[in-house]
Amino acid sequence: MKRYEKRVSLDHRDVPRSETVSVICPIKDSDFSPQEVFVLFIHNIADKDQPPDKSQEWLHPDKLDKKYGKFAGGGLPTGGVEGQYLENPGGAAIRETKVETGVTLASVNHLFTDNGIIISDKRTGAKIRRKSYEKGRQPSLQILPRTQKTLDNPIHVFSGKVADWSKLRQFLLEEKDRLIRSGQTSEEEIANTGIYVRNLFEEEYGILGIEESNEIDGIALISVSALLHMWVSREFHFAKDFFVYPSHISRAVTGLAQMGILT
Repeated sequence: MKRYEKRVSLDHRDVPRSETVSVICPIKDSDFSPQEVFVLFIHNIADKDQPPDKSQEWLHPDKLDKKYGKFAGGGLPTGGVEGQYLENPGGAAIRETKVETGVTLASVNHLFTDNGIIISDKRTGAKIRRKSYEKGRQPSLQILPRTQKTLDNPIHVFSGKVADWSKLRQFLLEEKDRLIRSGQTSEEEIANTGIYVRNLFEEEYGILGIEESNEIDGIALISVSALLHMWVSREFHFAKDFFVYPSHISRAVTGLAQMGILT
């Protein structure tokens, strides 16, 4: 006979806290487009045993206790604040951008914070869902205490001023020339939407200075126009094999508006 676990109300006083940073790096370069501003994205590898072709299912988790991990997809440079080393969110934003993209930032500017509670599976650690809330107004949540755990997870969103992206720039310019010569795309298409590379080779991680090769398999410049189109159309594929997390598109659009790049 199957036993059912009773849900209980979450006591926010008992919830541990872990901060995350996410970085919007606007790039304008006439060798890629005379008019567009691009945003730097990475492509994440799916969590172990998580099929990468389930990305659309990730958009609509319909049950609180259904198990979801990280699906393969594109996102802004993002990672945790290493509190044990007394790191602050701004320092984490600079570090995460460097290790995930090889790009060096001159400075960062805090744009906004998305407060949220993560509910995950106690056994596997897989994230089930994240519930956003306004600061000081924690949501009323019901959880399964035997099988689920919670984490207070504020996401601090920064803009990043690029100091050096010469290695990535050269790499993408060479990829641009290759794609155009082979007829896979056009200069106009890249100028309007952007460019990406998937399935990086081992030596390319070293060339680019990307340290998290076990978590990242691609990198992209996505135009602001393409981001807006994905957000408005609710079609979250930059390319057939480059799904972009909706939460990261929302984050980017919100931040770009605050930066005055979107009007």
